[in-house]
Amino acid sequence: MNAGKPTILLVEDEALLREIVTYELVEAGFDVIEAADGEAAIRTLDSGAAIDLLLTDIRLPGSKDGWSVARHARTTHPGLPVIYATGYSAEMVDLVPGGQLIRKPFLPAMMVRAVEDMGVSPGRH
Repeated sequence: MNAGKPTILLVEDEALLREIVTYELVEAGFDVIEAADGEAAIRTLDSGAAIDLLLTDIRLPGSKDGWSVARHARTTHPGLPVIYATGYSAEMVDLVPGGQLIRKPFLPAMMVRAVEDMGVSPGRH
């Protein structure tokens, strides 16, 4: 990770989508830590890593979905900005306070804008 760049924890089980979004975020000046499931995301959060924003898919393989990852993130990183992404209709929306929900499919550049709209940008770190 480079000092001065905000770090985003990206939790997405679809490898191609994770790769594309990571590329867009890095090109926009962010550092990205990738996790393919909720358990890996929670390990990263518990590691003490400096995370500036959580971007998580809601439906993830394993026992931890995006809702539970975000709740856990708020215990280890209070006030952490959270963006949820889903391709499914979220019948039981469980956003953490201030969280934002983005519907898939989305253009990767739209995700960069959503991150910046949450107040996280390379110029504001």
